[in-house]
Amino acid sequence: MNYIKKDKMFSTTTELDFEEYYRFSLQLVNKSWFSSTIIFCGFISIIGTLTGIIFQSTLSEIAFWEFAVTIGYGIYYRASFRKTIKKQYDDNFKDGYLDKKITINFYDNYLVEETDHIIKKNEYAKIQKITETENNFYIKTKHEIIIVQKRKCKDEEIAFIKGILQKNS
Repeated sequence: MNYIKKDKMFSTTTELDFEEYYRFSLQLVNKSWFSSTIIFCGFISIIGTLTGIIFQSTLSEIAFWEFAVTIGYGIYYRASFRKTIKKQYDDNFKDGYLDKKITINFYDNYLVEETDHIIKKNEYAKIQKITETENNFYIKTKHEIIIVQKRKCKDEEIAFIKGILQKNS
């Protein structure tokens, strides 16, 4: 499975340390997770209100405890998410599912990812979305997200990546 041809435009590498993996994981967070959190907090509010009514608490007591529980849950959720991602990162490297270095080769109509374990071709026409952050581009296909570190790209390469979706329109 050798996709390497002579028409390669440029190549870049991504170093996948934990902080990079964590930023990548935040890109994967589904909107339904956020919705589930909001629904859970709303459910807690309803339970808190009913409990307050049953125990004849004042409105300010109910509001205080609902606020405290919601904030506590938000902090717990955020802290446990990072811890869960750290464990996943460590386990994936230990088991050989992730490589710390990913090379991305850009061609006219596709890109190729290369690691010690895979060589994978992705047609630009199949790219669904490119998200740009301060540090990276996240190139989303149907089944994966490809990370391109902006600090490792030249200005013209950054412009090319930004233009990939426009090229397919």
